[in-house]
Amino acid sequence: MPLYRLAKAAEHAVNIEWMRGKLQAFRADPTCPGHILSRLEQEFKKAEEGLALLDVAASMPGLEDDADALSKDLDGFFQITAVHYVAGLERRTALETELRQVLINACARLSLNWIQDMLVRLSDFLAIYPLYRKGLDMPVFYGPPNLLESFLSLAGIYHELGHSVFLAKKIFLAQLAAEVKAYFDGEKSKLGPMTPELHARRLAEFDDAALYWDDLRLAELFCDLFASYVCGPANVISVMDLAMARELPPTELISDYPPNAVRVWACHHILSDVQKTQPLLEEAFADWQAYEGKFPVTPNYRTFCPPALVQKLAETTAEMIAAQLHAPRYVEILPSLDEARAVAAGISLEDLLNAGAVVLLQAPGEFNAWHKAARLLVA
Repeated sequence: MPLYRLAKAAEHAVNIEWMRGKLQAFRADPTCPGHILSRLEQEFKKAEEGLALLDVAASMPGLEDDADALSKDLDGFFQITAVHYVAGLERRTALETELRQVLINACARLSLNWIQDMLVRLSDFLAIYPLYRKGLDMPVFYGPPNLLESFLSLAGIYHELGHSVFLAKKIFLAQLAAEVKAYFDGEKSKLGPMTPELHARRLAEFDDAALYWDDLRLAELFCDLFASYVCGPANVISVMDLAMARELPPTELISDYPPNAVRVWACHHILSDVQKTQPLLEEAFADWQAYEGKFPVTPNYRTFCPPALVQKLAETTAEMIAAQLHAPRYVEILPSLDEARAVAAGISLEDLLNAGAVVLLQAPGEFNAWHKAARLLVA
């Protein structure tokens, strides 16, 4: 008797009934985002069909693998839908609804045309869940409850959107991985005369360095670069803050992210020369360089993360975004302090973040009042 599989089917039936009730309640709510609800209903219908098949497969000899696959898919549907979407739709706040529209507008400006809607949940660390049941059309964006007050972190919104871009355009991973391989293959070819033992050790070091740049680290670096491409100097300042607020040495290699030093320098590389040489950004970046200089370089950093490779990855990413995505590049320099003080209704989030960075850097005593007024202006 297939006790477990029949028991699991019975549990799934209870979840189906629960989900049906939730979707009926959402359908009765005129404020519920229509695209999200329609997609949830489509996936729910597939889940109902999957349960009907499971009821048959669970009790028939020879269909154990089919039953297990159906059950696993239902588990995935219930978990993702309940945790991210049902909870998000039930607990929407006015601020989350407002920020949702700001992000949808940003997606439209950036040509992220596959994103048709999204949920915003201000209940966790800054993150995005871009994929729902193999679709990129309705991500869930997470941020802390004080996201709008954590102004220096706000450019991280574009980093999170970059994850959707990276998944939507597979060529980005393929090309960045090819650049890494080409770089370290080139370094191998430059090795001069040395003992066989040393030669073998150097080859192994370059192999380890190439392996270090796995899919996860390339994805994170791409997202940093995407954010600087579309948000400009404000993102460089944001990544500097991220790096300087942490206790890890800037060249530390232990996390799944590239070292903070790489992230900051890469974001700086992708700016235009005009942006990089504006006095205010030069002064702020000098603070980062002084901070970076306080720490010794950690082992393997110079081999794994050479400046030439970091710059090449930044240049390649800019070229790919221009060719594959057609997202507008943020080419403006930081505004003057007077311009930043005078921001007006209808300003884009990108412009607002750059203006706010100026107020923070040049007139921090004014920032509280500026922030209270400016947060109401974004288009």
